[in-house]
Amino acid sequence: MSKLNSLILLVKSLSKSEKKALTLYSSQTKEKKLYLTLFDLIDRDLYASEESVIKVFNEKYPNSSVNANAQYLFELILQVVVDLNIKKNTEHEIYYSYLKTKILKERGLYDDYLALINDTKIKAERFGEYN
Repeated sequence: MSKLNSLILLVKSLSKSEKKALTLYSSQTKEKKLYLTLFDLIDRDLYASEESVIKVFNEKYPNSSVNANAQYLFELILQVVVDLNIKKNTEHEIYYSYLKTKILKERGLYDDYLALINDTKIKAERFGEYN
């Protein structure tokens, strides 16, 4: 499956709150973002297909790569959804906390690492993910 087809399926699977979070995240800078145009093309077309999206995008922006924008948008959507899930889902929060402990340890920040690993362990015990 092409990245654009995967993107179409991903966009169509987003909830209203996820779409809003993507828009808010992207509005942090004022410049025009072609990946948001691509998002709108997919989101507004009930039966979006790879061919129709490529055709419309290339007509509007002949000097820009639909594939590069699709790749960027795909990764951005995943990041926004992960960020939302970290806030809503304890298991994701614990995993994210674990990733932060690995970074702290790699950077030699052992006091911070130990404090965070202890907090993560307590959260995991409360959630039932640690024995």
